[in-house]
Amino acid sequence: MSSQALSAGDKALSGGIAWQGAKSTNREKFTGYIHQLYIRKVRFELMRCLPLYNRIVQDFNECLRKIEEQLKSSQGQSEYALYVKGTARLLVA
Repeated sequence: MSSQALSAGDKALSGGIAWQGAKSTNREKFTGYIHQLYIRKVRFELMRCLPLYNRIVQDFNECLRKIEEQLKSSQGQSEYALYVKGTARLLVA
């Protein structure tokens, strides 16, 4: 697949990379191209979700602080706080 074989739209999507290789097969060339397109989509989705991710981390940290407060005030006798704390450890590990 030479750079002449790529349409203008394909060049824009691939960042102008023609995926040429001396010993590459067509399958390897297209695999590289598919990978680039896939990674671009994954990066877009991650960037789009970043504000939500940050908010979730803040909420999770606040939850852990509240659990510690509850356990301290109940002298470790809050069954639900202990349950959530144990579950949270599984999520973080």
